[in-house]
Amino acid sequence: MRTAVVGAGIAGLACSRALLEHGNAVTIFEAGSGPGGRITSHRFEAGDGVGAFCADHGARAFSARFELFIREAQRWCEAGHAARWTPVRATIKDAGAPVDQSTGPARFVGTPTMDTPIRALADQIGASADIRYNTAVRSIHHTSAGWCITDSRGQTGVFDSVATAVPAPQAVGLLAEVAHLHTASARVPMSPCWSLAVRFADRLPIGFDAARVDLGGRHAHAGVLAWMDRESSKPGRPGDEVWVLSSAADWARQHIDSPADEITETMLGAFFAAAGVDTVSPVASHARLWKAALPVAPLCDGCLYDEQLRIGACGDWCFGARVEGAYLSGLAMAERLMGGHRDFLATCSASHHSA
Repeated sequence: MRTAVVGAGIAGLACSRALLEHGNAVTIFEAGSGPGGRITSHRFEAGDGVGAFCADHGARAFSARFELFIREAQRWCEAGHAARWTPVRATIKDAGAPVDQSTGPARFVGTPTMDTPIRALADQIGASADIRYNTAVRSIHHTSAGWCITDSRGQTGVFDSVATAVPAPQAVGLLAEVAHLHTASARVPMSPCWSLAVRFADRLPIGFDAARVDLGGRHAHAGVLAWMDRESSKPGRPGDEVWVLSSAADWARQHIDSPADEITETMLGAFFAAAGVDTVSPVASHARLWKAALPVAPLCDGCLYDEQLRIGACGDWCFGARVEGAYLSGLAMAERLMGGHRDFLATCSASHHSA
């Protein structure tokens, strides 16, 4: 079976590997320059005599609750591509007054950067699959010979089946010829998020490493931030004082067209107020907008699929707004493409673990 997989995030890669393991031919189309999607890290050149720094600009961390993904996370850890992260965590509801400080349950991060396990997975797949980076899919059209895909390079190819592994808004356009899949994907709105990576010259006097922020009431910075993370607390990171701040979805939606310098100023103000420390000028910062960061109301179907036409969609928006959900959705997609009909959700639930 010749399958086209659109997207080289974790859903697309999980789907591709499962297909390859069963002897199928796979071509992966990825619009970006590398794999990972929102599981990404970025190296920033600070300039002005300040050395470069790296930050996890997308997914903050990931958990493992189901057996299929627990085993995958264990393999990543054994290979040195991931490790458990047990930060001192806090919840901030009043400015400068963190509560519930604790280590909490362990989560995982890639080491030395968040995208390390994804890049390793892509390298493994690349030995057998045709991965085309910097190549967006422009159209998917059904013909008597199969699915005809036209990409951004002006090239076309015909495939027996297609798996789209992109955010729901992108899947809507690609699935235009399959009405029920188009409609289902259109029903899953995605919320935006501003991510701000900030480097400071010295360690800030903050007694926690990660915090959920929920400033309410009439506070000047209410509703700006959702999370803040100290990067140096993650395994394998350098000791530089780098924080990544994640905005609240509603605030990002209201400021989706705001210039980056305004975003940076507002998010930094909220950060210092929430943490309860004096304002310090950073030596470097970088703001990035994720227009489709998280599904607002993800489906619980594992994936979307048309058995007769052999085309479908997978991703975190099909199986929960988590890294784990995206991975499991990719496996569900591969199973359907290969003719499986089991209740994937029930199978995962039966193997549920707490990690």
